[in-house]
Amino acid sequence: KGIGINTTTGELTATGSVSLTTVGSYIQYKSGTGQRAGNATLVAGTVTVTNTSVSANTIISLTRKTAGGTIGNLSYTLSAGASFTINSDNALDTSVVSYHLLEVV
Repeated sequence: KGIGINTTTGELTATGSVSLTTVGSYIQYKSGTGQRAGNATLVAGTVTVTNTSVSANTIISLTRKTAGGTIGNLSYTLSAGASFTINSDNALDTSVVSYHLLEVV
């Protein structure tokens, strides 16, 4: 088991589990174009988030940050290389939704 850092790309790789063992430890995500975590506000139950880092292997974890309107069940669709769309099954849903993008490799 080991940890490696690619000095050209800055990619960190680990063989085995990665643990944050200090209380208060966290993972940081850079914001801006192509960010892998953020918030989006539903308008009439939907919102499209432009993100060119999305691939066919992207899994998105959704959490309702702030309820708005009449809430519904959340789902998403991907458009690889372009965007993803968060949908509620209720068109009156105006919630703020937090998202976290993961890649399955």
